[in-house]
Amino acid sequence: MNTLEILLENYWILKSKDRDLYYQVKDSIQEYEAFLLDKVGYRLIVNPILIKLEKIPGKPEPWMGIQDFDQPLDYAFLCYVLAFLEDKSQGEQFILSEITDYIQSAWQLETAVDWTIYNQRRSLVKVLKFVRDMNLLLVNDGNESRFINSIDADVLYESTGISRYFMRVFTGSLTDYSSWQDIHNGEWMDVEKDRGKVRRNRVYRRLLMSPAIYSEGSDDPDWQYIKNYRNMIQKDMVETLAYDLHVHKNCAFVIVPEGPYYKGSFPANNSLSDIVLQMNRMIRSMVDDGEIIPDADETILVSGGRFDGWLEKLRKVYAQGWSKEYREMSLSGLRREVLAIMRDYGMVEWRREASEIRMLPMCGKLYGRYPKEFEQKIGINP
Repeated sequence: MNTLEILLENYWILKSKDRDLYYQVKDSIQEYEAFLLDKVGYRLIVNPILIKLEKIPGKPEPWMGIQDFDQPLDYAFLCYVLAFLEDKSQGEQFILSEITDYIQSAWQLETAVDWTIYNQRRSLVKVLKFVRDMNLLLVNDGNESRFINSIDADVLYESTGISRYFMRVFTGSLTDYSSWQDIHNGEWMDVEKDRGKVRRNRVYRRLLMSPAIYSEGSDDPDWQYIKNYRNMIQKDMVETLAYDLHVHKNCAFVIVPEGPYYKGSFPANNSLSDIVLQMNRMIRSMVDDGEIIPDADETILVSGGRFDGWLEKLRKVYAQGWSKEYREMSLSGLRREVLAIMRDYGMVEWRREASEIRMLPMCGKLYGRYPKEFEQKIGINP
């Protein structure tokens, strides 16, 4: 990976954790500063403690967020823990009960904090583990997991002093915002007069942070920018990252070069990615054979029952190459896992409560099969 890839791949580079990588990035970052400032509009923080590229999405996506968090309460507790740490200097020690007391006294949301409630204790423990994994604090004695089952459990922590760099810098006061849309739109307040820069930054961010950009019609400014400046975008992507820009009728995306797997990239080195690639190949074959006729926007609307039929057929053909988990998984469980991945990577539009699934153009761009020798060895005949 080059320096820019390292910054995109990592939340931050901590000098205390990887001194060599810290200096490697620090010594070579100047090569990419113009691209980051002009094309992407990202803020770069370089200080004696860490290097951080503030990666803000061009368009918020449903899959974005902290992977281990599954409810708004988790994010609320995280904000309060960060506020608690703000006044703690490097090396300062404190105990878990100080955090719980602070949250109770400072809490301003409608749902009251009650540490006798199991879900609230579980949520806080989840947050504390995340904060520890991010090196915002250290555990000197004890284990916060015990707090899940006992309100009296305590832990001795130590502040690393870097929590102040965790949150990005906002253009205005958070108290002035009433929704995530306000926060997102506030990002462009300082450059509101330069519409060209706003659109350029937004497009580059979406290409770098999202699986695909889909056209939203003839008046879509981001899609018009891609069509008009695709050669410049391609040149920038190749020269800075060796990424290849693909622009099709209704979607655009970048392909990263083969090599080490990136965090959250598709396909991953696992059975679920194999299944999705095989499903996409089946769909592509049905389109090529005329069994399915896509709509004018290259999407395909199918019922949940029809998709289940495809999954059953796919499992009969490829099951011998799947891991035991997916060979034996219930059809409903398999559908949930496959559709969740396809949704997160811009291949389908789907909600769990919905009876229909819209297949998006990326299904026809990312597909695959096992090597022929492997298929012959295990008796697969697609």
